[in-house]
Amino acid sequence: MKLLDKVAIITGGNKGIGKGISLRLAEEGSDVVIAARDKISAENVLKEIRKKGRDCLFVKTDVSKKEEVDVMIEATIKQFGEIDILVNNAGIVIDRPFLEITEQIWDRVLNVNLKGYFLCSQAAAKAMVRKKKGGKIINITSIQGVRVWTRHFHAPYEVSKAGIIMLTKQIAFELAPYKINVNAVGPGPTETQILNYITTSPEKLNEFVKDIPLGRIAKPSDIGAAVAFLASEDADYITGVTLFVDGGRMTH
Repeated sequence: MKLLDKVAIITGGNKGIGKGISLRLAEEGSDVVIAARDKISAENVLKEIRKKGRDCLFVKTDVSKKEEVDVMIEATIKQFGEIDILVNNAGIVIDRPFLEITEQIWDRVLNVNLKGYFLCSQAAAKAMVRKKKGGKIINITSIQGVRVWTRHFHAPYEVSKAGIIMLTKQIAFELAPYKINVNAVGPGPTETQILNYITTSPEKLNEFVKDIPLGRIAKPSDIGAAVAFLASEDADYITGVTLFVDGGRMTH
């Protein structure tokens, strides 16, 4: 177990990629805090974590609201005493052509996907600095942070994911003196509810697969494995990078 007795917060850890990350970190020995808005789906993940012999906690959190982020941090420290790992994963996507995007849509996506990462990272980093033990922050971005997805239009999502990559570099530089490593993971198409909504037929799914050299869509566990690596001591000399987990999609 690479993360034995570590304490990890995963925002949006109740479904999709976040669930895959939560379960993988538990398998590696972490106690897990799931910060999300939906308690019912989170409870199902918590049951699986407990079966793996790890302690866990759900904190109802809207990551775009500082007061709720502060409660998340306080609840984690109250139960576990510290924070070793933060995984910023919570995010939303709204498909809309650029000329039809409203100010409200823009603000909603950026508030969750980028402001939320800032709020959670700052709050967790302050707690890590107080403990003087260092820590790991891992941000979930996307290949869409560096390339346009021509099949669907969601500019705010892509801008937020690009912003995450730069945020990762900046805070990696600033937090390095405190022994806090900050990295990002950029998934390609992954088996989630969002992808299921888009790929409504085998033909549409094949459109995605044909662009992936390894010949399949990622599983949430694939992303969880990358996060577990970056959260472990094996990645102690890695900071400020984005690891794309895309089956080779970025090669062309």
